[in-house]
Amino acid sequence: MLDKGKIKVYNTVNTDETDNTRGKKMIFEKGKTIFESIVLEYKRYIEMGVYKDGDKLPSVRALASSLGVNPNTVQKAYTQMEADGYIQTLEKKGVYVTYKARIDRKDLIEKAKKEIKRLKASGLTVEEIVGIAKGDYDD
Repeated sequence: MLDKGKIKVYNTVNTDETDNTRGKKMIFEKGKTIFESIVLEYKRYIEMGVYKDGDKLPSVRALASSLGVNPNTVQKAYTQMEADGYIQTLEKKGVYVTYKARIDRKDLIEKAKKEIKRLKASGLTVEEIVGIAKGDYDD
């Protein structure tokens, strides 16, 4: 865990085939609940194309275990994302992304700029931000 003042960064690690968090870093922002942080981070992952339409997300149990949180918290986050139209839960099959990109490249660049400003304000250095971005592209 890395505490950067306004955020806490937890590194999630693939522990088995059922956990496809893809080694992403989960950012828990101070002032937001863990539930809200999970919803915001996974919506960002989906909107930026890290998870694409049809991709399977980690099970509730696998994600809760990798983040070290209660499974009820992850279930609540998944329920909210499903209500928002980002994912769909298929009984006995898992949780899948159902989000179709609704933004063009220009809007995506603007969102990325805002996200970079948020990360900078949270205390991350340019090297850390670039390292995270490079890591996502190498996956």
